Amino acid sequence: MAAIIEQSVRKAAFSTKYKKPLRRFIEQLVLGDARRRGETHQWMYDRINLPVLLERTGFHHITILSYNTSNIPNWEQYGLDVDADGRQYKPGSLYVEAQK
Repeated sequence: MAAIIEQSVRKAAFSTKYKKPLRRFIEQLVLGDARRRGETHQWMYDRINLPVLLERTGFHHITILSYNTSNIPNWEQYGLDVDADGRQYKPGSLYVEAQK
């Protein structure tokens, strides 16, 4: 739980965590903070809230799937959400499909 909360409030980019203070300062100045680099999450959806939100915004046929399944024909040929060995890239991710 702490790791999830930390992603929402992080100010310094994760990649600068173990760098020397001067380098961290320069990177922050040039590249920006964690939010500017796209490292923070302002909201995380779960398998209950995301389908509700999708339905409220006009989506239908809302389905929760796994990383290697889809209603898209030949989904497996695209190699999305898998690592080089064909395993799930980010275990614990939420996979939802919907149509509008």
